[in-house]
Parts: sequence; C-alpha cells; structure tokens
Amino acid sequence: LADSGAIEAAVNDAAGKLGGLDGIVNCAGIAKPTSIEDTDPALLNKYLAVNLTAPYLISRAALPHLEKAKGVSTIVNIASGQGLLPSGPNNTAYAATKGGLIMFTKALAIEVGPRGIRVNAVAPGLVRTPMTQFLVDGVEDPSTLPVFQAYALRRMGEPEEIANAVLFLTSAESSLITGSALAVDAGRCYH
Repeated sequence: LADSGAIEAAVNDAAGKLGGLDGIVNCAGIAKPTSIEDTDPALLNKYLAVNLTAPYLISRAALPHLEKAKGVSTIVNIASGQGLLPSGPNNTAYAATKGGLIMFTKALAIEVGPRGIRVNAVAPGLVRTPMTQFLVDGVEDPSTLPVFQAYALRRMGEPEEIANAVLFLTSAESSLITGSALAVDAGRCYH
C-alpha cells in the first residue's frame, strides 16, 4: 500500500475497466494495542504507511480521474473515532495516524474543492467485525460492558451502518458537505 507506482497503476487500471472514476473510498487500517514504549520506529512506520500514506497516495493517483467525472466526485477516507478522541492508553500510534488522516481529509478538501471534488472522512467507533467480536462473545447484555459506558447508544456499530454513512457521503444528497469527519460511533465522541 505504500508503493506509489503500484498504487498509480492499480488506480489507472480500475479507471480503465470502470470507464472512469467518480469516487474512491480509502478503507484500510491497522491497529494493535501497543504502548508508546513498545512502538518502535518500524511499527510506527507500518502504521503510517497503511493508515496515512496509502490513502494519500491513492487519492493523489485518483485525482486526474475524479476531475474528469461528471457530477458528483468524491473521496471518502475511513478514519476512526480514535482520530477524533482517543479512548485510552496503548493506542497512541493508531490515534495519531487516524488523526493525521482526518487532517489530510480537511486539507485536501480545501485544495481540491475548487476542482469540484468533495473530500470527507467517516470516523467509526467500535464496529462488529472478526477483530472486535471477542468483546461481546458470551455476554448476555453487551450494553453493560465498561467499554460501552462511553457510548451514548451503549453498543458497537454494524458494518452496514458504516457503509450507509459512506454511501451518503458519496451521494448527491451530501453535495454541500466537504472537509468533514463524520463520527459514526454511537455517540462516543460527543458523550
């Protein structure tokens, strides 16, 4: 994901096969609870490569195609609620890189807005995936778990709920929204 030549080739190939691009969604990320002391430069660079550099390079490669699109042209970055409001220790590298992705989103929105391209981020909270399922396995009422006390809705999200937010941000219904980081997190960032 950090090889700019391979990324450019993949984006150009996709644009050729699809007859152009009118939007992209940068949806890649890595996270592993690690203290700052245990996050050596190699691990930090891995976080940066996947969580920040890859979306930067993919967006850069897609811009010529997005500028040619008729109508709605969008970039949506999948950030994290951790990039808006870190939730605890052993999360520094992840929160920093996802926070960087949110600032990249805002800066790019300013730069490419005059070209008719909107750029936004979705900042999910906990989402039910194979990586997070262990949190609720065997628990009769997950809303009582300490982790969900910081969530106004007392639950984790479902992948479809994140997808719906992305669909909204890539649609004409969000035509006036750019440079935003939409928290889709059951109210954690504002609770």
